[in-house]
Amino acid sequence: MTTSYNSTLSKETEKKLQSILKDTPDFQFDLLEHIGTGSYGEVFKAKIIETGQLAAVKVIRLEVGEELDDVLNEVNFLKSCAHKNVVAYHGCFMKRGNVKGQKYISIAMEYCGGGSVEGCYKSLKGPLNEDEICSIIKESLSGLNFLHSCRKLHRDIKCGNILLTESGDVKLADFGVSTQITKTLSKRHTFIGTPYWMAPEVITSEQCGTEYDYKADIWSLGITAIEMTQCSPPMFDMHPMRVLFMIPNLDPPKLTQGTW
Repeated sequence: MTTSYNSTLSKETEKKLQSILKDTPDFQFDLLEHIGTGSYGEVFKAKIIETGQLAAVKVIRLEVGEELDDVLNEVNFLKSCAHKNVVAYHGCFMKRGNVKGQKYISIAMEYCGGGSVEGCYKSLKGPLNEDEICSIIKESLSGLNFLHSCRKLHRDIKCGNILLTESGDVKLADFGVSTQITKTLSKRHTFIGTPYWMAPEVITSEQCGTEYDYKADIWSLGITAIEMTQCSPPMFDMHPMRVLFMIPNLDPPKLTQGTW
């Protein structure tokens, strides 16, 4: 496998990239169809040529800087997360683009034929029922419990990042903004995620220098539960910047009275 990359990569980043490619199984895949957009890249349904197994492949243009580091962090995150409620990692590949010097990195993951929970309620044109919501929340909590036990945060829990297999298994996905909580830093103070689902402490973390931990994921899952009942998170009709100011100053949102 080619190991010659842009010379402007830092030694640390290139070492991380080399390590990831070295551990990748030797197989090829065909891209079948575009199925969505994830953090930092386009996602395709693909088939592993050697086995015929379906996979989801995220194709990302390789750029130097923070985005590349985030991509490599996502790959390392997936590699270390073998759990029934987390999408499985198959491998990571490099390929050259049509433009000279252009390179792409492809992350092959478990294919979830049922699509996202967001896609489900949009197809139904209405909310999920109570049993379905309870099942999805229960399985999502199982996945989060595993991540948190490994000292990892997801940081972007929402219906669009909870996937379903064709048999209905629930899988947490899209770890582009996930992070490892190290032993020396038990809490995070980085502003990241999707505004409508953000916990108050995440929003205030950068403004006030405050910290947050695993509870931020639990807040986001609570907002996701509300999203499943009304097909959108609270305040979704407002501009995201306004929501960022409002969430820390309002009481936690509740289910619509008289409906649930």
